[in-house]
Amino acid sequence: MKQYSELENNVKRFIVEHEKGISIDDIHHKFRMKDGQNRKMADYLIDNKKIILEMKSLFSDRVKNVNDKLNELVKTDSWLAKNWHGAIHLEELIKRHPDSKRFRND
Repeated sequence: MKQYSELENNVKRFIVEHEKGISIDDIHHKFRMKDGQNRKMADYLIDNKKIILEMKSLFSDRVKNVNDKLNELVKTDSWLAKNWHGAIHLEELIKRHPDSKRFRND
């Protein structure tokens, strides 16, 4: 049985009680394949099953991963090498980059 964080439990309670949503985890048995495995599933159905909701929760600090990626990119991106210094919000750095679309995807 999957363990949920307090945040996930609160979100589930809100969706089920206030939005009259369905937690797919509560009905996962309906999605089993013939070999007994479950299909990949979203987390919730809301608005009379018209909206499929997938919840993603990050429980680790992503700063190191982002800094490692920026340190890798700085080797090949001269603009980044000249403009990334000190603490800056990542979104601000992306907006200021001359090729922000490519930079965001990298």
